[in-house]
Amino acid sequence: AEDVTDIVHPANVSMAERISKIIDLDICGIDIMTTDISKPLSETGGAVLEVNAGPGFRMHLSPAKGLPRNVAGHVIDKLFPKGQTGRIPIIAVTGTNGKTTATRLIAHIAKMNGHRVGYTTSDGVYIQNRLLMTGDCTGPASAEFVLKDPTVNFAVLESARGGLLRAGLGFKRCDIGIVTNVAADHLGLKGIHTIEQLAKVKGVIPETVLPGGYAILNADDDLVY
Repeated sequence: AEDVTDIVHPANVSMAERISKIIDLDICGIDIMTTDISKPLSETGGAVLEVNAGPGFRMHLSPAKGLPRNVAGHVIDKLFPKGQTGRIPIIAVTGTNGKTTATRLIAHIAKMNGHRVGYTTSDGVYIQNRLLMTGDCTGPASAEFVLKDPTVNFAVLESARGGLLRAGLGFKRCDIGIVTNVAADHLGLKGIHTIEQLAKVKGVIPETVLPGGYAILNADDDLVY
């Protein structure tokens, strides 16, 4: 392969950019056949042969002739712009009762405000209200499932005692942490024998709230507030 980046005619560059926008691809490979890439295709009778959504990088990184181009670096800069962390808003909900209802309500409100919402509950994992996993999905594996989905830009994660004790959280920090209440419904499991111990476990969620975030606590419950 020969690198000809510096001699590509601006009209051909503009055409390639327009093709990617029309197809709605941020990154693509466009195969062109022409006798002279330094001239517009309209003059040479050239043509576009293929648009590839998964282009190879090897010929750009190590061409047989011409300058190597760090195209991978440009792709990374596009995916992860400087000054951005790649995080999406996370709301974590815990408590003894009312977690699932609160999670569903918050997810619905976020969806109505234009967000692409992924949420976990005691009956499954949902992406934009579509059920993708069934069963008790209140542990860290389910949270990671949502956070790894590239279509999701807002996460609401029900976080139960069992998952917290077994494997911790599926995220490092949340923007909002909610504790609905603490009751003696689940004592005697995983070494938790007193309601005070249970309250300490639930307290992990507000402790993970980012600086500038919010911890929403039930002020009527002395074990919460």
